[in-house]
Amino acid sequence: LDENTRAIVRYLDPVRVEISSGDIYSKLDLLKKGTKFEVVTPVAIASVRGTKFRVTHSNGSTTIYNDSETSEVYVYHVDENGNRAGRVIILK
Repeated sequence: LDENTRAIVRYLDPVRVEISSGDIYSKLDLLKKGTKFEVVTPVAIASVRGTKFRVTHSNGSTTIYNDSETSEVYVYHVDENGNRAGRVIILK
């Protein structure tokens, strides 16, 4: 977590971290097989199963970077109820 990041770990299995502002970098190379890891912002959900990625949320906008050459990050829009909406975008 970068300084001034506001985050809550909501669940541990599957892991779900919610950030309202700031920046989180996740390196999940040793995540137990089959475990899901999600980072949720007010406008997007980034879901992975083992990779390196960054999620930044500032001023109502979310940016997600895949920092792995071998894994994918699945990105979903968040509807007004905080649920996944629309089609998945896959960052390779």
